Amino acid sequence: MKTDLALARQEITALREERDKLKDAVRRQLGQQLDQVGTGELMARIDELSRQNAELTAERDALTRGKAEWEEKLAEAEEDRDAARASLRRMMRRENTNPDAPEAG
Repeated sequence: MKTDLALARQEITALREERDKLKDAVRRQLGQQLDQVGTGELMARIDELSRQNAELTAERDALTRGKAEWEEKLAEAEEDRDAARASLRRMMRRENTNPDAPEAG
C-alpha cells in the first residue's frame, strides 16, 4: 500500500507538471494568435496611413509646383505693370514738356 501510494503521488506530481507545461503552451499559443490578429490590423492601418501619406505628399508637391508657377507669372505681371507705368510716365513727361510737338510712332 505504501509503495502504491508513493507511486500514485509521483504520478500525480508528474501529471501536475505536465498540466502546467500544457497550460503555459496554450497561453503562449493564444498570446501569439492574439498578437498576430492585432499585428495584422496594425499592418493594415500602417499600409493605409502610408498610402495616405504618399497621396498627401504628391498633392503637396503638385501644389508647391503650382504655387511656383503662379509666383513666376505674378513676377512677370509685376514687371509688365512696372514697365507700363514707366512708359506712361515718360509719355506724360513728353506731353507735359512739349504739348505741341507731334507724337512719334
